[in-house]
Amino acid sequence: MCDPDRKKIVNDVFYRKIYSSEVWEPWVILDHDNLTYYSHGYCIPIVKQYDPEKLSDKYIDRIKRIIEISNRHPNYGMMFSGDADYNLKRFGNDKQTHSLYNFSLLPVRGGINRKKGSRSGYNEQFGLFLQGLKDYFGIKDDKRKKGFIKTNFISWGRTKDEYKETVLDFYIAYFDLFDGFCDYCEKVYLIDRVTVDKIIGKEVNKKNIDTTYDNVVKLYWENRKKRIREIYTEYFNAGKEYDELMTWDLGEEQFV
Repeated sequence: MCDPDRKKIVNDVFYRKIYSSEVWEPWVILDHDNLTYYSHGYCIPIVKQYDPEKLSDKYIDRIKRIIEISNRHPNYGMMFSGDADYNLKRFGNDKQTHSLYNFSLLPVRGGINRKKGSRSGYNEQFGLFLQGLKDYFGIKDDKRKKGFIKTNFISWGRTKDEYKETVLDFYIAYFDLFDGFCDYCEKVYLIDRVTVDKIIGKEVNKKNIDTTYDNVVKLYWENRKKRIREIYTEYFNAGKEYDELMTWDLGEEQFV
């Protein structure tokens, strides 16, 4: 059985709706109809081509760039897969840990999911990862961006040297799709600036904010669930079906 975040059903009922070009135009880069299967589950590839006449002027160059980089090594391919956001095992609730609410898409290459999922005990250090992203979006020079990505986000593993430069170029193009750090958090993690600041403040800066760690996690979940419900309702006319699918435990073998 593959990981919950890499099951086909997650793409079909969640990713292709939440990360849809109807919600945000640049998600047109995701080819939800042609999933790539590996021994560990499904990944979403980048589309090979696109119709520039259907894109707005704001994003056309950004989208063109990321697709061209992705096509640089056709047999290697740049892909996306899910990653758990805020681990809730510390609350004794594995079902929510494996629910649709708890997954966001990340590029697969370069092992950024392993960096993001680094732990201190049971807790994923999501705040440390967000702080790194915030620092990255403050960098203006591509050479410095590349160095920052290598130092803070990449875990090369078995990546061949011939692909490494493409991976770095891809990440720069990917992050450039967004209008800054807050836009990234809103589009990818579906959380607002207030929630982000509380997560970073509690984990990174140790500020005397007015919530405990548990309440910061709860705030994240409440805001994220609210935004997911808005997207389903606004774009996909969800009703009772939405409430039912959000109770699924994706750790069960029946979901493949």
